[in-house]
Amino acid sequence: MFIIYALLVFLVVIVIHEFGHFFVAKSFGISVNEFSVGMGPLLLSKKKDETQYSLRALPIGGYVALEGEEEKSDDPNSFNNAHPLKRILVLLAGAFMNFVLAVVLAIIVFSISGTQTTTINQVMDDSAAYEASLMPGDTILKIDNIDIKSWEQVSQTFNDLKKENVNILIERNGEKIEKNVNLKVVDGNYILGITPTMAKNTGKVIPASFSYVKKVVTDVYRYLGNLFTGNVSVSNLSGPVGIVKMIGSQSKEGFLNVLLITSLISANLGAFNLLPFPALDGGTILITFIEWIIGKEIPEKVKTVINIVGFSILILLIVYVTIFNDLRGIRG
Repeated sequence: MFIIYALLVFLVVIVIHEFGHFFVAKSFGISVNEFSVGMGPLLLSKKKDETQYSLRALPIGGYVALEGEEEKSDDPNSFNNAHPLKRILVLLAGAFMNFVLAVVLAIIVFSISGTQTTTINQVMDDSAAYEASLMPGDTILKIDNIDIKSWEQVSQTFNDLKKENVNILIERNGEKIEKNVNLKVVDGNYILGITPTMAKNTGKVIPASFSYVKKVVTDVYRYLGNLFTGNVSVSNLSGPVGIVKMIGSQSKEGFLNVLLITSLISANLGAFNLLPFPALDGGTILITFIEWIIGKEIPEKVKTVINIVGFSILILLIVYVTIFNDLRGIRG
């Protein structure tokens, strides 16, 4: 069953991403040759205007084929003949739709299960919280004299302070107590080792959903920054197999957990795609912006080489992570 969940998650987050490109391109009058749900052999198709709408056999994503995106076209409505700003907005739209999906799913989950509070629900064994004698029911009020108003602010404050030793003011049974805590550092993140209590509050659902997605995106860039500086290892990354395992694990906890993990993956995909790296939307945006600034196009051969190198690096990274991280975890 979890394989079905995994396929649906991949299908939804990728098709939503491609729909963002498709919708904005259409809005600007850019020719779209095909919009496909699924990959591989064609099952069904229907052509309207210049666009073929396709359903393909493999439910592992989808794609949008823009006229003049892969190679130059003489069509005045092609992607390569569009104004640079329009091209940039088309490219941004994929990640934007991933963020929209992430927020919408978080709203659904938080509306049903409630939003996270600053009151502790569970203290993990052998954690910093356990060693500091924090208990379920304790409410975190301040961290190093910084007022704490939301759950997201707890981990954000730890990572902003970048201190292993912090002072936490809690409220326990109406009494305010100060605790000196030695945080544990995992992958560059400062960990207390608690889970929050959930509380239903309609007025907090939407702000909490935006805060959740913002934290996911921030964590992606923080992790990549730590990876680049050598503070964390590539051995901590997960590939497709690892993601499938994660979806499977969450599916056992119920459908709401599947929705929340889909929100997480969608936000991650959006954030990752905006990186200014060749073969990603962010890399193409950077090249388009440079061409706009200098007033002339970078030679097509140069762009092709850049994208091939970037794509090869990404594929090699995925293969490495799958073999040495994901599959090793299964064997172990």
